[in-house]
Order: sequence, then C-alpha cells, then structure tokens
Amino acid sequence: MIDDRTRSLLFGASGVLCAVGLCLLPVAGQSALQIHTARQTLDDRLSGIPVTEPADDPVPVRDPFASEDAPQGNAAVKPVRAAVAVRAIVAGDDPHALVEEAGRIRIVQLGDPLRSATVRAITTQGLVLSDGTALRLEALP
Repeated sequence: MIDDRTRSLLFGASGVLCAVGLCLLPVAGQSALQIHTARQTLDDRLSGIPVTEPADDPVPVRDPFASEDAPQGNAAVKPVRAAVAVRAIVAGDDPHALVEEAGRIRIVQLGDPLRSATVRAITTQGLVLSDGTALRLEALP
C-alpha cells in the first residue's frame, strides 16, 4: 500500500511533468513551423532553375575493359558483314550447310531461303542457289 505522503509526492511529480510538457509545446510547434518555412523557401528558390534533359545518350569514348594496346574509339568495333559465307557442309543423303549471313550463323538445307533465292543444291564444294549463284566453302577467319 502507498501511504499518503508517497501518494502526494507522486501526484506532485506528475503535475510538474505535465506542466513542463505543456510549456514546451509552443517551442516544438515553432520549430516545426520554421522547418516548413525553410523548406518552402528552398523549393521557391529551386523552382526558378531551368532543368534541361541531355540531348542524347552519352557515347563511350573507350571501352573500359579493353587493354591499353587496343585501338580506341569506334576502331575497335568490327563491322558486321552483310555477305553470305558457307562455313561447313555435311554431305550425304540429307545434306546441310552451316552458313554465316549478316554476322549470324545458321544451318540451311535444300529448299531453305537464302538471300533472295532458295538453296537448290549442296555439294562438297559449296551451295548453288535457285538464281544460279554459287557460294564456295570458306574457312573461318
């Protein structure tokens, strides 16, 4: 049980703590108002600055993974060949050929489209297209 003296001390302490909290309330409110005003002033200052977007994506000047001896700029980029090259031939009853066209390698067989023609014949020396073009077997570079 709490005696009367302890009860009066606790009641007085709680009253003092409530009074201190009420006295500090205007100070907390004032600082919040100052922060809001400062933020609004900063937003007003920044709204006058024109924002411009970059015109194009930046173009890298050099490849960061290339060695120091590698050519710089666009010289290190290999152009894609648009020509058709026969890289390998599988002869037999169902002949196939490994063809590189525009930098991509694919397998063709009789009747497949290639360029603006179709594959008419596959021999051990190369391909013959329906427009009469003969493509010779070439070794990989």
